[in-house]
Amino acid sequence: MRVMLEKNGLATSIDLPAPEMEIRRLRENLNVMDPADNTFRVMDLLPDCHAEECLRGQECDLDFLNLLARCYDGMDAYEAEKFNAAAEASHLTELGDLINLTQNVYRYTVASPEHRLGEFGRNSYFDLHLAVPADEAKQKDYLMEAVEFLRTHEGVRTSSGLVYENDREPFLFFDGKHMPAYYDEPEKTGVHLKFAGNAEFLQLPVEQSAIERALARLDPPGPGFCTMELDDRHSGLPEALGPRADIFDLNRFFLDQAMTEAEHHTMRVHIYQVQDDPRRIKFMDHGYTEEHGGIRPEEYKCVYRGDIEAVDLDGVFDALNVGARPTTYQGHSLSVSDIVEAEGDGAWFCDSLGWKKLEAFDSTQCQEMDGVRCLMLLPHLPPIETRVIDELESWQLAVSREGEPALMEITYPFEDNAVVVGNEEARLNGMEGNRRVNGEPYAGPMLIVGDDGEGGFCDLTDEQVEKYSRMFSEPDEDITPEELEPHMQIFGFDV
Repeated sequence: MRVMLEKNGLATSIDLPAPEMEIRRLRENLNVMDPADNTFRVMDLLPDCHAEECLRGQECDLDFLNLLARCYDGMDAYEAEKFNAAAEASHLTELGDLINLTQNVYRYTVASPEHRLGEFGRNSYFDLHLAVPADEAKQKDYLMEAVEFLRTHEGVRTSSGLVYENDREPFLFFDGKHMPAYYDEPEKTGVHLKFAGNAEFLQLPVEQSAIERALARLDPPGPGFCTMELDDRHSGLPEALGPRADIFDLNRFFLDQAMTEAEHHTMRVHIYQVQDDPRRIKFMDHGYTEEHGGIRPEEYKCVYRGDIEAVDLDGVFDALNVGARPTTYQGHSLSVSDIVEAEGDGAWFCDSLGWKKLEAFDSTQCQEMDGVRCLMLLPHLPPIETRVIDELESWQLAVSREGEPALMEITYPFEDNAVVVGNEEARLNGMEGNRRVNGEPYAGPMLIVGDDGEGGFCDLTDEQVEKYSRMFSEPDEDITPEELEPHMQIFGFDV
């Protein structure tokens, strides 16, 4: 379902069910920064069923609204029909009641004008008996079952047809306050986070923002006050965590595990952000930008050229919003109005929700990155031209890949004025092999840049960029750990 939500005098829409990334982006668009504040007013819905229309005008927790959409999305056509009819017949108006109904549709049978009598008989028989042996199911006369059901049950008329309530005990799935256990991501691990007799269910790994909201609903003094219980598919908490681990530690454990198991994949991208903003379009969505003169490349500036560990644009968005950004990145967190140019896939506008393909974006008209023109060489990846701000800390960060300035090493292996800037402790730190230069193996990030002859750096020329891009076009994948062992020299002295 598509929902229009309002908060802080602002409004935006979202398609539910939605992943955490989309929920986080919506919260940012509505200026909601407090993780404990997750209540939004439902302004409008484009519902998949009649029952959800009752939510218009209500204040709803977005996580619970998303849970309703997740549960509804998991129904088959007949279950959705029963849900809709039962909600109307029971005059349900509260979000919690609708969520509970998604897990109680087995208590109802629906007879609609579209159902044939035999089909209705089969549905009613299975609704009453739930699990039926295959041989028994084949032998049943469903026309007679339909006649008998209609004779012994009284239905309530709804817009979906007659709905009948079966004699079954209801299941309390949702208490109205805390996230119940609902499995719709089987590749993840379910965990019950408990405090003071209450529990929140999470499927790990998940973004930190989802954990923060779960903790806000439990309201412990700190994450360490909660206990954690894995679902029945797992025997217990991983021993590697230790006795003082909290939910963030457990999430990082499963995140690291997922990253280890996942295939290594990177995207080569250029990132552009509004620099000159006379029309005040920065952080505004695509529709607003088009209404106020459209996208003008000359108002944008390149803030990054490089590789991002991601499989799609949403992964790029995550990488530039969560954790440490690439060391040569010169912009703010990726946000609405920014443009991502993905190698082989064109330019995309980051909209308030999702992405807009730009068919005619000329990035050559954009303003250039700040700094000195150089080539970046990383293990396993082809070279890429970029720029580094000409300050010591910027160069130290560029070769660190750890988010903190590293000791910088400069070597002069070429016949022209080009030099290699690397990490002085790359071998000691166990960094991966990168390239061989004149037979000497280098590890970790490498930058090729010009030496201005006065103790500083200068731009590479067009000819140098082409020359060294061709020379180092392929990473040296056969550099062994033994080659990278730190060299040791023994000197003798007369005493």
